[in-house]
Amino acid sequence: MQAWFSGSSSVDDGQGKEGSSLLADWNSYAASRESEDGSAFGFDLESAMRSANDTVSGTFNVVSKGVRDIPGNFQSATSSVPSGKALLYFGLFLASGRLPFTLGFIGSMVGTIYVSMVLHSYILSVLFSVLQ
Repeated sequence: MQAWFSGSSSVDDGQGKEGSSLLADWNSYAASRESEDGSAFGFDLESAMRSANDTVSGTFNVVSKGVRDIPGNFQSATSSVPSGKALLYFGLFLASGRLPFTLGFIGSMVGTIYVSMVLHSYILSVLFSVLQ
């Protein structure tokens, strides 16, 4: 078997092919397939690449034309973007609208734990639980 892979002709492997190797057999098979199909892959690689290139170029041209045709200019496109001051006010109002309720909830949780574990007061535990 090793002689068949290496291509030496000293050992006959029972098939009657002396001097043939795996590489030589593959090359002869590939050559016969290439002569039948016209190419090694069964299709024209060059025309496929040309077609793909044309498709990509056409898509790029359509997109670039669309970008050039956008009406207006940079000033009109950015006029609806809020200023830094408006964003600051938005952040402050957002934080202050959730802040009182968040502090009340955290305070009622801490109060419930404190009166339950330290003071052992049933009435205050119920009161803080209701506040939660």
